[in-house]
Amino acid sequence: MPERGPTYRLIADALRAEIENGRRPPGSRFPSAADISQMYGVNKHTARSAMAILERAGLIVIRHGQATRVAVDERQDEQIRARHIRISARPATEDEAIRWSVAEGSPVLMEIDDQNRELRSWPAALTILDITDG
Repeated sequence: MPERGPTYRLIADALRAEIENGRRPPGSRFPSAADISQMYGVNKHTARSAMAILERAGLIVIRHGQATRVAVDERQDEQIRARHIRISARPATEDEAIRWSVAEGSPVLMEIDDQNRELRSWPAALTILDITDG
C-alpha cells in the first residue's frame, strides 16, 4: 500500500488494485467494513469511507442486509451466462409438429441452460447456418 494520502483513500486504492488484477473477481463476495477494518487495523468508519469510493467508482455493489459484491459488468455477465447454454436436438412432439407445420418426430433444436432446463426450442428445418471463413 502506498504511504501518502488519507488512510481511507490508500485502502481504497489497494482494494481497487485487487479487483483490477483479478484477485477479487466480478460477482465475488467483497470484505465487509468489519473485515476491512481488521485487515488494515483501522476503524469501521475509515473502512466504510474506502468502500464508498469503490462503490462510487462502480467497482463494488453495496446492498443493505446482503453481502457486498464485486460489481459485474452487464456485458461481461451476458458473456458468462452465454458460456453455460448449449444447443441440443430432440424429436418434435405432436403439438410442436402441428404448431410449426413439420412432421412429428422431425428434429427440433433447443437451448439448454447449465441446469438442463430447456430455454427455447425451434424446428431444425427453419434454421439457417451461415458458416464463413473468418
